[in-house]
Order: sequence, then structure tokens, then C-alpha cells
Amino acid sequence: MQRILLAILALAIISCQCNTRSKSATLPESGDSYEDIATFGVVGEAHSGDGKARMVGEDWLIGQILNDGVIYSDTLQSPGMANAPWAQSTGHLKMSDGKDLYVFIYSYGRHCIIDGVKCYTVDPMMGMKQMRIFKTKKSSLDVIDCEWYNPDRGITDPFFGEWEDGEKLGITLDEKTSNLYVPYIDEGDVYTGKYLVYHFNGKVFDYQGIQSASWRHPSISDYKAAASALLTDDYLVLVDEMPDGSFRYTAWKGGAKLEDMTKKPDLVINNGSFDPRGEAYVFVNDKYEYRVSSSLDEEYRLVVKKDGKILMKQ
Repeated sequence: MQRILLAILALAIISCQCNTRSKSATLPESGDSYEDIATFGVVGEAHSGDGKARMVGEDWLIGQILNDGVIYSDTLQSPGMANAPWAQSTGHLKMSDGKDLYVFIYSYGRHCIIDGVKCYTVDPMMGMKQMRIFKTKKSSLDVIDCEWYNPDRGITDPFFGEWEDGEKLGITLDEKTSNLYVPYIDEGDVYTGKYLVYHFNGKVFDYQGIQSASWRHPSISDYKAAASALLTDDYLVLVDEMPDGSFRYTAWKGGAKLEDMTKKPDLVINNGSFDPRGEAYVFVNDKYEYRVSSSLDEEYRLVVKKDGKILMKQ
């Protein structure tokens, strides 16, 4: 009997930690003495645009929603040997029945990057309610996890580390279009630079298919996989593997953000090849030769020659 009582008590404690509520007019700020937050500590945060939902914490990742003056909390991701979750973004959409839907996107993993996304509404009786809302071709899911960067498995991202806004390469939500973008990793464990797209129709996120990155200019939306990318002092350069096995060189002058790739490129060279001995992608344009090193350790990753003479190294 004593063991049964202890078990019931333990379950009650876990339940309180996972799904709680407290009265408040606004969400507490970082460092406030709200029990869940004070217990697990606050390092990173991600707020929704309407200010009524957020993720907070490190190791334990807590989601909170403010509804009718009451704060509801739930554990989104717990710690583990390989997990160190941190908040990425909190999105807000309206369901067809008028309810608020909050989309929590987070990352975890110590030696790799795994993105996760969960959606919640508020039930006054149950608290935060996780929704089985992601409709795939075969089933409906209540969470999507995507391991999109893991050097140990050979899943590498040509953009990783190049841009401060690199988190946009993972799972992202476009609230204007109600589209959710999930990185597409092919069967060969290759980061393709393409995305599985789910569109929110007011009831579910309905799978739409595989699309190129939304931040690419339409003229370079046809490709098999993103092969390499780099920022130099003067150029933003992108190398794509094409369906026929060749490579394409695309460059923008002075670009420094992913959004710059929405603009028309300044230079495009097709029919490039890969030189395995020099570990570089090679492109020829009339008298000019462009070499893009595939190694991040090279001092000069972009070398341009004319008639065999070096014109530029960056």
C-alpha cells in the first residue's frame, strides 16, 4: 500500500511539472519567480508575435501560453545524454474555429542538430493541449523531428557557420503563408537544401511536397542538392549539384544574408565539375576559370583565373 501511495505521489509531482497553470495578466519575464522557470533556469527565450506564448529554459525546455489571465505551462523537451534543447521560435496561427494555435520550434543535440516542432492550443480543463496536426501521406503526427546536421553521419550543411541567421536553414514557419518548412534529407544522408512543405489550412498542416528553399531566386530553384556556399569580402557564392551530375556556380556581389539569394544573381555558370585531387568545384566561363574549394580550412576558398593567371583570391 505504501509503495502504491508513493507511486501515485510521484505521478502527481511529474504531472505538476509537465502541465501547470498560474494566474497572471502577462507572461512573466526572465528571472521571475514562476515555479517552473525558477526550477529549471532561464537562458534562452522565443516569444510569439502576439506576446501570449513563449519557450524558455535550457536542459528542460518549457512552453507557456497565456489565456484569459491564466498562464499554462508544459514541458516541450526534457534533457538527456544527447539532448541539450534550446528555443528557436514560437509561431502563432489562427485555427478555423477561432482558437489560437502556437507553433513551438526548438533544437537539441550536442554533436548534431535536430529540430523539432510541436503545436499547442489551450483547453481550460486540460491546460496546454498538444495537437496531432501534421498530416503526412500516410498518417497524422503530433511532432516532427528532423536531424539536419550531423557530421558523424555525413549530414553536413554547406551554409552552416557561414551566416548568423543560419537557424533559418532548419525547421521554419512562415506565418504570412502559413507554410511550415522542414529540411529534406535524402536517402543517402545528404542535406539537399530543399524542404518538405506543410501548409496550415486552419485545421491541420497538410503535406504539399518537396520544394526548393523559399529564399532562393526563382531562376535557381532547379537543383538536386546544395553542394557548397561561402561568403568572401566581395561575393556571396553558391554551388549546386544539378540533376545531371554537373554543378552550377551562382554569385551575388556584396551579399551577406540568405535573403540576398532572393535577388537575381549577378553571375551564373553551368556545367561545372568537381576536381577530387584539388578538392574544388571548377567552372569555366570563356577565358575565366573559377575554383571554389570544398574545404572550410582553405585560406582562400574562391580563386579566379584569366588565361591561367590568378586575378583574385578570397
